[in-house]
Amino acid sequence: MNFHELADQMSQDMGIYQFENEANTSYYSRLIYSGIGEWIKTACYDNAVDDSLYQEQVGATKHSVTKKCQKILDAYLELFPEQKTWFYPEMDTKNILPPVQEIRNRLIGAGCLVPNQENTLQYSMKKCAEITDNLYLYRGWIDRKPEQIIGLGTYTSFPSDIELWNFSEMFSIPQYSADEYTKRYKKYVNMHMCESTNPPTTREYFNYRHWGTNSNAWIQELPENLEMTLYRDNFSDYGCVFLEDDKMYIAGFPKWIMDCHEYRRFYYGLRAMYGKIPKVRINVDEDMFTLRLPSHLPDIEQYALYMLCWPKEHIQDKRLFIGPIETLTSVEKLLQNLTLNVVISHD
Repeated sequence: MNFHELADQMSQDMGIYQFENEANTSYYSRLIYSGIGEWIKTACYDNAVDDSLYQEQVGATKHSVTKKCQKILDAYLELFPEQKTWFYPEMDTKNILPPVQEIRNRLIGAGCLVPNQENTLQYSMKKCAEITDNLYLYRGWIDRKPEQIIGLGTYTSFPSDIELWNFSEMFSIPQYSADEYTKRYKKYVNMHMCESTNPPTTREYFNYRHWGTNSNAWIQELPENLEMTLYRDNFSDYGCVFLEDDKMYIAGFPKWIMDCHEYRRFYYGLRAMYGKIPKVRINVDEDMFTLRLPSHLPDIEQYALYMLCWPKEHIQDKRLFIGPIETLTSVEKLLQNLTLNVVISHD
């Protein structure tokens, strides 16, 4: 089988088709990326002789799943050698995972797969959310072949006999906007603040007036006319900082906020509270859209986004995405909940 025949078969199996004005390299990358996602899901219940820890009730080990799917990715890239740089981009590899592990972790982060005993993986509880008319996103085993794969998400054209979930509830996205979230957190930490009389020389403060990326908005002096912002003493020690009667008070973030990059929600909340709302540009072209984010998202929204579209430039691209028109409304709502100013233009 040559690569044209394989691409056609994968397209039919996953319901993924080339967009009107899409380059071949982009199309093939989407096919392989989604294909590996489906192989990872399948491998969780694929008992093989090289997996001594496989148990029928709990699935296959992470190591086994990764090993099997790495062989599949290698085989794909032999047929599609031009796509190798999409999966192995030339960048600092210190803090990034190999592509199969990255896709596996995205499926876990989105709740499609859950870790189980003996370091195994299994499907999560079955849930379904309506995206548009005749398009439903599923998590868990759906007892039939999916009709379409978008990003890493599994879709069908009609719901099963289970309760429909709201998309935000399905992914545990906060039901109130980022600015309201920040205000509520401020009220909560008022009783947990402590005075900071001798801050370390490494301390930086988030400048919510900065119009660039959030990662470049850190300064060593407190912003003028401060009411509330964020501080960081190092890359694992963040929190809220307040000024009251010329005294500085701080409240450090708990570990779960750091682990889930939830502090990013405060970036957007603070910007909205002080009128510095970033723009998100979405270009619509025939049957697809291209999304450009101003900065990275909290993990909850980032993983949800992987179910609605594909990274565009390479697998580690977390700011530029490409997706079908059918998921545009869900993407727009997700970003608006972070108080981002979504600007849609039609090419």
